[in-house]
Amino acid sequence: MESFRDLCFACFCILAFGSVAAVCEMVLPQAIIAASGCTWTAGVVAVFTCGPGLPSRAAEVLLNWPLLLVFAPVFTASGLVPPNGFLMLFVAGLDAILVLGVVHPFLVLASRASRRARAR
Repeated sequence: MESFRDLCFACFCILAFGSVAAVCEMVLPQAIIAASGCTWTAGVVAVFTCGPGLPSRAAEVLLNWPLLLVFAPVFTASGLVPPNGFLMLFVAGLDAILVLGVVHPFLVLASRASRRARAR
């Protein structure tokens, strides 16, 4: 149970990072674009694009993380997950991060309630 709680805490931290990144991207989009060297590409879904190379791809994933966390459950629920094996695993991993991160506060509340019940 302890390792599950740790996994949920790690996922909660990832969600917290995504929330902070989303707020920063909404408040300071031009500063982020200038600092990262990326561009804001508006299409069907507006995303950050950073160019070729591994560092640029890593920057894209970090900047698009909040959007990925929002769209992963939408893709899963609608059945629009591409049949590519890597993308299916990626979307499933994002879904798992979302579910386990949301479960973490409930685990904390349940452990506090059980400690209070034992203390009585």
